[in-house]
Amino acid sequence: MDDKSGILWIGTNAGISIIDRQSDRFTWHKRTPGLANTMSSNNIQSIYKENNGVLWLGTFDKGLIKYDPSTEIYTNYLYDDYLVEGESITRRNRILRKFDQRKTAKKPDRIHYLSHNRIYALHRDLNKRLWIGTGGGGLNVMNINTGNITKYNYDPEDETSLSSDYIRCIYEDRKGRVWIGTEDAGLNLFEKGKFTRFVSDKNDIFTLGGNDVRAIVEDARGYLWIATFGGGLSKFDPQENKFTRFFHIEDKLNSLSSNSIYSMLLDANDKLWIGTAEGLNMLDVSTNRFEQFSRTNLLLSNSIYAILDDQQGNLWVSTNNGISRLNKSTMAIKNYDSEDGLLSTEFNIGAAHMTGNGEMLFGGINGYCTFFPDEITDNLYKPDILITNFKILNEEVPVGDKGSPLQKHISETDTIILSYKDVSISFEFVALNFTDSKKNNYAYKMEGLEPNWNYVGSRRFANYTNLQPGDYTFRVKASNNDGIWNERGKSIYIIVKPPFWRTWWFYSLVTVFILSSIFLTIQIRTRKLHRSKIALEDQVKSRTRQIESQNTVLEQANKEILNQKNEIEVQNKLLNEQNAEISQAKKKLDKSNQELISINANLENIVADRTSSLKFMNDKLIVANNELDLFIYRASHDLKGPIARLLGMTLLAKMDNKDEVLKEYIELIEKGALDINKTLNKLNNIHFINRELITREEIDFDKVMKECRSSLLNLIDDDDLAIDLSMESGFSLKSDYILIKIIMENLLENAIIFKKTKKAEIKVELKSSRKSIIISVEDNGLGIIKEQHGKIFEMFYRGSERSKGNGLGLYLVRKAVEKLNGKIEVESQEGKYACFTILFPKVIVPKELESLVN
Repeated sequence: MDDKSGILWIGTNAGISIIDRQSDRFTWHKRTPGLANTMSSNNIQSIYKENNGVLWLGTFDKGLIKYDPSTEIYTNYLYDDYLVEGESITRRNRILRKFDQRKTAKKPDRIHYLSHNRIYALHRDLNKRLWIGTGGGGLNVMNINTGNITKYNYDPEDETSLSSDYIRCIYEDRKGRVWIGTEDAGLNLFEKGKFTRFVSDKNDIFTLGGNDVRAIVEDARGYLWIATFGGGLSKFDPQENKFTRFFHIEDKLNSLSSNSIYSMLLDANDKLWIGTAEGLNMLDVSTNRFEQFSRTNLLLSNSIYAILDDQQGNLWVSTNNGISRLNKSTMAIKNYDSEDGLLSTEFNIGAAHMTGNGEMLFGGINGYCTFFPDEITDNLYKPDILITNFKILNEEVPVGDKGSPLQKHISETDTIILSYKDVSISFEFVALNFTDSKKNNYAYKMEGLEPNWNYVGSRRFANYTNLQPGDYTFRVKASNNDGIWNERGKSIYIIVKPPFWRTWWFYSLVTVFILSSIFLTIQIRTRKLHRSKIALEDQVKSRTRQIESQNTVLEQANKEILNQKNEIEVQNKLLNEQNAEISQAKKKLDKSNQELISINANLENIVADRTSSLKFMNDKLIVANNELDLFIYRASHDLKGPIARLLGMTLLAKMDNKDEVLKEYIELIEKGALDINKTLNKLNNIHFINRELITREEIDFDKVMKECRSSLLNLIDDDDLAIDLSMESGFSLKSDYILIKIIMENLLENAIIFKKTKKAEIKVELKSSRKSIIISVEDNGLGIIKEQHGKIFEMFYRGSERSKGNGLGLYLVRKAVEKLNGKIEVESQEGKYACFTILFPKVIVPKELESLVN
């Protein structure tokens, strides 16, 4: 707290520190055991100062302290008693009553005590009353002039009483109404000696979002904004007496980023800034739309502990990893950590203050830091970029050698001509800014291949594989330690020459050949058609003569047709008679059809019997399939013994044999035996997934990763394996330990098998959302082409004949995930990375109830 005289009061868990800002003099007030006039506790939670200099201190464990600087007397208000200069008021009154023999009708004034020693919140209202929120004793209201204390507690029989005895915050609105936020029972409005309760109801969307209220602010339109821990943000309309809830919605960027709120600030532009456990949020209260800021926007951390607003349009936020400054106009973010002079990068929740002269203070685990925001200036130098190295197939390209694409150093080269055989290239670069150079950031892109910049932080290299023949421009740019970018950057023109069958002259030759072939074909066809035309004309003449001859014959035939007409009429009469006979035959046919219907019914019964027989045969096939699965398990289990003995014999042979050629053969035998042993292990795992029942226990991922790492050391040296395990706070998974181990071991083995460099770097991230437990495994390997994403989980599928795997690892992963009611997804970029994401449902719903739940 900063008073008008320039004195800074700082409450700690070891007393109260007092700093005179003009003389830089430092004094310390703390409890001294055995001293009469001393503080009741050193653990100070809140501070309030009167205009006359009287100081009120709320403690964590010993009630309320009143300190009068003019008399230097401490008055300690405790539960059921209070002390003045170390003397108990209860004991003093008892002694006075014992020795005072004077008779008087006047009864002694009633002594008022605090209801609890733990103080969480203090507030001084316009009527010179001190509102004291306790941690278990309800609300105490002290008349500062008389010292009288009125206590308000939770009464389960009285709905107009305080809803909880655990108070977290106290707020007075512009109308003088007092709002009390509790730890477990929502919000209370105090008017005319009674409390109106506002609590969360999951069945009523117009109630408070959560019952753990941490902060309250009022905007220009009279709406109250209530921040809760675990229940999101709520807006209260006093006119409608309704709440509007704002929650985190998965995969929705314009919603609140987390329901757990640490801090809140309303700026002069009616923008509400909310600090949560998952980043900073800006809410425009006129549109109710959120804008999120997190580590993806270059914030130091997602845990936002406190927020302050300066006069230059900047927002300053403290986190558990330093302080970030956000320009509210440009949304640019600048970060400050121990390299910038912070004693510690971890701060405390709500520990922030801005003095009357514009100085900011943030409290952390190692003291506090203080600074004037307008005195902090940025480095405006735009750093030049230097490309320092160029590699093909991970080997440095020699300069000036015959056939080398570099005739000058890469930093002096404008154009590089490559062959289509140069399938993998890489660049290294550096920004010429030496002020806190570790914070230089870089971005690059390959024009002609990539439309957007790749922002890679402080990484100083770029890799490209399988560039198609064509013309490209590689561009790189950098920023200094304060985020000032040199947009001009550095560029190199790249020409990838095609093979001869993709050159223009080869296309021209092919085109000429095709056109010549077409022309020759047309000429030959034209000549053939001309000869055919002459032959056709001769045929027409000959046919005409034949027709004239046939016409004579037709005239003679016409006469014969007339004679036949009479015969047809006679035959027509005979046909009518035959038609009557056909009608009779139809009746007989209908009778036969009825007989066929009866026969069909009998056939249906025969088919039903046959279906039952087929079902019996299918059941026998299922039993046979189970027996085959058991045979595979037993066969693979029995083979593991001979394979183990074979590996032991090869080990002894390698130790006793000195012949290098023979030793090479022995190593080949050993490698084959290891491959067989690995395949047998995977077959055993298939049997286990198909047969065993699921047992659930709390999964110790540190133990899982240690065992997986140990089993993978036959594939890779320990120094060449880097596994980064990232687990969010409070992460918990109850599942089958062996199935989880099978999943993680095969995903890590897959990353090692398809690594593109000697060292395999694997990132394992464990987190949870509202619906799912999420496990992701990301590597820096060769990646997976998009066409293979739907096939890699099939049994024995291998991307190519040169694939190093046996086609069982990812199949095992899919089967184990499905056994645990989960699903697995893959995201990859060829030549850069592959990321497998596993999602387990937090609540497993039987398939029979899925439609009902949906």
